[in-house]
Amino acid sequence: MTIRLSYDDTQIPEGVSEEQLIIAIWYDYLQEWVRLDTTVDPINNIVTSEVTHFTTYTIIAHTRPAAFTVSNLIINPPEAAADERIDVSVLVSNTGDLTGIYQLELKVDGEVAVVKSAHLDGNKSVTVPFSLYWDTGGIHTVTIAGLSETFTIDTGEPTTPDTVITTNTVIATPIDIANGESVAIRVMITNTSSEQDKCRVSLKKDNILVETKEVTLDGGASQPVIFTILKETAASYTVEIRGPAGVFTAEDTPLSIPQVPTPTPPTATLNWWLIGGSIAAGIIIGLVVAVIIARRKTQIKASR
Repeated sequence: MTIRLSYDDTQIPEGVSEEQLIIAIWYDYLQEWVRLDTTVDPINNIVTSEVTHFTTYTIIAHTRPAAFTVSNLIINPPEAAADERIDVSVLVSNTGDLTGIYQLELKVDGEVAVVKSAHLDGNKSVTVPFSLYWDTGGIHTVTIAGLSETFTIDTGEPTTPDTVITTNTVIATPIDIANGESVAIRVMITNTSSEQDKCRVSLKKDNILVETKEVTLDGGASQPVIFTILKETAASYTVEIRGPAGVFTAEDTPLSIPQVPTPTPPTATLNWWLIGGSIAAGIIIGLVVAVIIARRKTQIKASR
């Protein structure tokens, strides 16, 4: 038969996802709970299992701390030309029950090249991808969490002479931000050739690659490239633009742009011509009224 049990969200231990809840059966001779295959409905807060006899059942949330394993390091292609994209990936598994974060360092020939973080619920796995662009010829070793593989870079010279350049301005917005808030780094790139061309724009933090974006531009066209990061006061960010021939680097260490001073409102001045005109108009109106009153008094006396 099928047993369906409901649960209360507030009773789930911190760090345990609802999908990890299970129905367990108590065995007296083992003196322990034995888990059953369980289906979780997180919308209606119900867990379901198939059972074969009557006994004591309960919902269990295991709380083993997050523990990570890394496996299946893949490099594709294993042989590439200089500056050709190389895809690297590993499988990260959380063998614990609680949610956790695992930081991965991709090293090339023993030096850290790329850093990424994997956020995983308990008993879950995810493939973490990396992208590499390498221009030094020869055989190179990639190492991630103790796993190693090699790739080879062809020493042939680049054949495309076109270059993609940019201005030396990197803008970070907004101006007033606290540590941990999002900030955008923006750089404008221009294809100075007459033909459509590709380039890649890389953001580095303290000389370690954070993210790379590939851009295709028509001849003479310009396009902004924007990276969104979390501000860190001590971090120094570099934006590197690499085309088929040549490298251009622009830096913006403070991650801010100068604030525009608030304009001072103009000092109020008195318009003496307007004031004088108003006084004169008042005097004239007063005289006219006095003359009219005097004439009316004279007419009244004459009629008597």
